[in-house]
Amino acid sequence: MIEKTYIYKGDFPLEAGGTLKGLTIRYHVSCENHIGKKVIWICHALTANSDASDWWDTLVGEGKLF
Repeated sequence: MIEKTYIYKGDFPLEAGGTLKGLTIRYHVSCENHIGKKVIWICHALTANSDASDWWDTLVGEGKLF
């Protein structure tokens, strides 16, 4: 898995009416170029680790379900 970082530098509005001053999102991809390939988003709210293959090692990775 390749770790990536997205940085949003402005005020990020929240549905509840507040804002976050800047936002950093870390995520992992299985390959550098995913254009033309199917994408699966796995979001997990119970861990700060963005690498799904670390916490779902039996399901995520080459030759596995995801």
